[in-house]
Amino acid sequence: MLVGLHPSVAVADLVRDLKACSSGFMHDECGVSAFAWQEGYGAFTLRDTELDTVRDYIRNQPAHHGEASIVTEWERVGPPRGVR
Repeated sequence: MLVGLHPSVAVADLVRDLKACSSGFMHDECGVSAFAWQEGYGAFTLRDTELDTVRDYIRNQPAHHGEASIVTEWERVGPPRGVR
């Protein structure tokens, strides 16, 4: 997920709200009672000049992950170009 966040919003608050709302949706609207988020999360900052690279990476994730899991990919080559 690529999110623009105002400096006054804490990343932890955003993630808490995202997890709560999406879990509620999955349980209540989709009937997936076993849905649960993992503990923890990762957040990265980007320069404006890196946004297109990251957008392209996100758009192409099905192709990337069709060959290997994200964990395998990360361990093999490191984060996508532009992600620190």
